[in-house]
Amino acid sequence: MICPSQPFVASSREHLVTETLAEIAAQEITVELVDPEEEARWNKLIGQHHYLKEHRLVGESRRYVAKQNGQWIALLGWSSAAFHLRPRDAWIGWTEAQRKAGRHLLACNARFALLAPKGQSPNLASHLLSLNLQRLSEDWLQRYDHPILLVETYVDPQRFAGTCYRAANWIEIGQTQGFGRSRLEFYQLHDKPKAILLYPLHPKARQILSAPVMPSAWAPYRRKADAKQYPLSGRQTKSLLQSLATLKDPRRYKGWLHRRGASIVAIATAAIIAGNDSLLDIGEFSQSLNQNQLRSLRASRSRQSGKLIAPSESTIRRVL
Repeated sequence: MICPSQPFVASSREHLVTETLAEIAAQEITVELVDPEEEARWNKLIGQHHYLKEHRLVGESRRYVAKQNGQWIALLGWSSAAFHLRPRDAWIGWTEAQRKAGRHLLACNARFALLAPKGQSPNLASHLLSLNLQRLSEDWLQRYDHPILLVETYVDPQRFAGTCYRAANWIEIGQTQGFGRSRLEFYQLHDKPKAILLYPLHPKARQILSAPVMPSAWAPYRRKADAKQYPLSGRQTKSLLQSLATLKDPRRYKGWLHRRGASIVAIATAAIIAGNDSLLDIGEFSQSLNQNQLRSLRASRSRQSGKLIAPSESTIRRVL
């Protein structure tokens, strides 16, 4: 992304002596989607003005142009968010299953280039970002049938300070490991770590993305993840077990293999959150749990092997 420290400024007007140049520019600037017939021009200009010299956008994408009095003054391009981004994923606090189900609700500002010469309006770039973000989610909904909750971008610290993003209240949360995505599912090592900046388009974006069950307003946009993928974080698993701690097991003790009824109910609950809606599926989910997951769920241990064991479908059925 290109954010010059002294971007373009509108021409002054002598008869408007009480207004600043920045105010004049703000009154006349719009950010619009690029029409299909204008896409070739957008691509060509990105090749000329953006330091990456590459116009292609990966996955779901939207192209924008900023205009002043009908003249193109800046280009912005958005693409699908990165599949894996450790600092971002830690900041959100979601599990792998939640990331797979909700990553499409993120977008990446992959291109940003100012076309006009540098001037005296240091707030122009951040102003354009704000204008673009005001319409981004709705534009994504119209094109891809889902809105956007959170946006990300990457700034090469060897080239830019990212001033325009920081001025627009983006949050820096860490650095990449030096890989860049060259195709939809292919990453290439370029050994140039970049600063990661995020901007929530919803005040509770983190809570929505990391919720075991999304709020009803957002649930329709969550994509179905692997039903065998464990859906809860360690903190969420601990909270679930605490909530079930007072649950009384109705079974009569007689040679129980699984002695913790709350653990069995917790496993069934996690299975349902993951998208399993039958006892057979819940039983298969239970058998797919690894030792670390069973340990966090306080599963019983086999006296013969010493390993933690997952309750079978018939055990889960009896307890429920």
